[in-house]
Amino acid sequence: MLVMNIEEKIINIVKEVMIENDPGTINSIISRSSDLRKDLNFDSLALAILTVNIEELFNVDIFEKDSGVNTVGDVIQAVKENEP
Repeated sequence: MLVMNIEEKIINIVKEVMIENDPGTINSIISRSSDLRKDLNFDSLALAILTVNIEELFNVDIFEKDSGVNTVGDVIQAVKENEP
């Protein structure tokens, strides 16, 4: 059984939301430095879906503290810092 770490889980969630938001992005590469809005074309709906998915899995609201979450790395950091 493959056990994914937090970073891998978050990148998978980001990829799922990205593809759902724009199926043409299926082959896009996601890295910690990928900007959610500029590089991955997340709109407000995609950001909301990402927030819900992260909160369901990790019980963390990544935008709760207006923490300046802009990149995939920011999402990873926010989850790691606020994980219960």
